[in-house]
Amino acid sequence: YTEWKSNPGSCGFIPPNGDIAAVNPQFMPAKCKQCILISYQGKQLKVQATDTCPSCSATKIDLSDTAFQKLDSLGRGIIQIQWKWVPC
Repeated sequence: YTEWKSNPGSCGFIPPNGDIAAVNPQFMPAKCKQCILISYQGKQLKVQATDTCPSCSATKIDLSDTAFQKLDSLGRGIIQIQWKWVPC
């Protein structure tokens, strides 16, 4: 997870709820502000892609700390999620 409270990222946008994701550069800028549905241990969370994650493979995303905490504790650091692009 990453803290983005004051950094609008590659898309220049932070949604009011702070639930955002950074994605592989191949998706940007075409997927700026597009939504991602995350599934994790019976929980689902919708976030917006607002930044680029150069170290993320095309199958990985980096979540804001706000979004991550809705899925698990920050102490976990990295969790195995399922995700897909969905309409906002």
